[in-house]
Amino acid sequence: MLNRLERKYGKYAISNLTIKLLIVYAVGYLLMNVGFNVGYLTFDPYEIFHGQIWRIVSWILIPTSGGNSTSDIMLFAISILLFYLPVGRLLERVWGDFRYNLYILSGFVFTMLGSLIMYFVLTLSFGSGSAVLIGPLIGACTTTYFVTMSIVLAYAFTFPDATMLFMFILPVQMKWFGMLYGAYFTYVFGSNIFNFIKTGQFAYLVIAVIIVCSFINFAIFYFLTRKGNRRGGVAFKNNIQKNFHKSLMKEKKSREEKNSVNVKMTPKGHPIHKCAVCGKTEADDPNAEFRFCSKCNGNYEYCQDHLFTHVHVK
Repeated sequence: MLNRLERKYGKYAISNLTIKLLIVYAVGYLLMNVGFNVGYLTFDPYEIFHGQIWRIVSWILIPTSGGNSTSDIMLFAISILLFYLPVGRLLERVWGDFRYNLYILSGFVFTMLGSLIMYFVLTLSFGSGSAVLIGPLIGACTTTYFVTMSIVLAYAFTFPDATMLFMFILPVQMKWFGMLYGAYFTYVFGSNIFNFIKTGQFAYLVIAVIIVCSFINFAIFYFLTRKGNRRGGVAFKNNIQKNFHKSLMKEKKSREEKNSVNVKMTPKGHPIHKCAVCGKTEADDPNAEFRFCSKCNGNYEYCQDHLFTHVHVK
């Protein structure tokens, strides 16, 4: 099914979606810090049904972290540049543009569906006259935060043996980090349910439902790619390998064409080593180490950051 969808709609996929989303978040932070009322951007179903249709898209502008102090902005920038940017870029390259687009955009769609369901449930419970008050409540709770976090789980599932520095100090394999994330969001979900039962405030219930809906895309991804005899999972994994192989072949061909023009004309100092995943050369980092992978079918060279985390080319 995914293969058919990609053949038919793959040409419409947004390339470099990770970078484009980061630009969107940066614009949202800028609006917040110049005094713009982001209340006009939230996913408020009441206002949407009364003509403010831009809210269907504009809620994505609101950054995943609501703080606007200098420390909040710095923490957001550090986490994005040092963690979410490389994670998203690597997934985008390994999966291909279409599947990565489908994963992110479906997360947004499921989040909106969860918000709409809660809007209608609460409106029916309290009467149509309460819709004007329920709408802003839904808008305040609808966020891209949990969709962004699901990228981490997808990365941990795709590269379980990759290692990252937790708090930039402690090396932890991604499979354990993914379990930690899963446990944390299970706790967040449970605490919201508990607070709803304790206080009766429906905002907690709305957030709990949105958490579940935000991770439906990961659940679908997991059941499509888990190990076993499922034909869909095998096909999906094979397509991941094919997409990654395509990107490497395209890069290798381009590099060979460039270098085959006239090898003798290569200027002194031209880089000899280049990582097949991130494109890093010894010119970018003189201390970087490069190794060929014996398990890849071909001569593929990787930097020390991707030698053990790349997908082997078969």
